Amino acid sequence: IRKKIREQIRDGADWIKLLTSNRSPIPEFTQEELNAAVDECHRVGKKCVVHAGLQPAIQMCIDAGFDTIEHGTFLTEDQARQMAEKGIAWTPTITAYTVLYEFTRDLLASGADPSDRIAAKAIRDMAFFEPAYLAYKNNFKKFYDTGVTVLAGSDMVLYGAPPLPINRELSLMVEYGI
Repeated sequence: IRKKIREQIRDGADWIKLLTSNRSPIPEFTQEELNAAVDECHRVGKKCVVHAGLQPAIQMCIDAGFDTIEHGTFLTEDQARQMAEKGIAWTPTITAYTVLYEFTRDLLASGADPSDRIAAKAIRDMAFFEPAYLAYKNNFKKFYDTGVTVLAGSDMVLYGAPPLPINRELSLMVEYGI
């Protein structure tokens, strides 16, 4: 992992981003690899960010000391506190999961044909999108209140979402309590 990071920095990267969990509870990197990634970035004065949405990856990334955690979809209040204490920022990307949840909810409510490829995918994805949407809606304010630095960011989403939905991201943060 150190070699890959050095290559990215050599090619001009100012920040390094890793993905260690998507929709699987099995992290893509070990604790040792995450630690090495952070150590290598910080050694050469670069920031490092990680895409982590599920447990145990979120805790592993906090322990490794990343500069920001993107998504943190199923973050806990204790983890938000740990992030605040360590100076790790959180970019929740609430809009991404809200748009995906709303799209799948509306598609399913419209009586979409389950044999349609997009409808079938929506049905499968709803098992993730709804709990993700609710996790942000129900927990954002209490996580914010821990003192964790919250950043407004976007994410690549499908289904006709706006390409840079920062205004909606900020609106949802206000709607959810700040």
